[in-house]
Amino acid sequence: MVRTATDQDLPALSALWQQVFGDEPAYSARVMREFAGLDNVYLDDEDGVSAMLTAIPVQLSGRPGAYFYAAATAPDKRGQGRMTALLSHARNAQMQ
Repeated sequence: MVRTATDQDLPALSALWQQVFGDEPAYSARVMREFAGLDNVYLDDEDGVSAMLTAIPVQLSGRPGAYFYAAATAPDKRGQGRMTALLSHARNAQMQ
């Protein structure tokens, strides 16, 4: 299931971030809370947090858009369409 992140998701999101990118949990939590805002962090939690994407709202030439950052899928869950679902969900959410 694709949904927006909450504070309760931060430990699992930080663990996925560390697994994929190698950064410390404190760094990833700060990015998700302060840079992106949890309402702009999307995750797939079909069987635990297995994929994540931040979609930070931006304006580009006066038009709304989103800056996708920290797109990550757990190595053992890749190739299953999870990131495709996250990208679609984030695009739809950011267009509203």
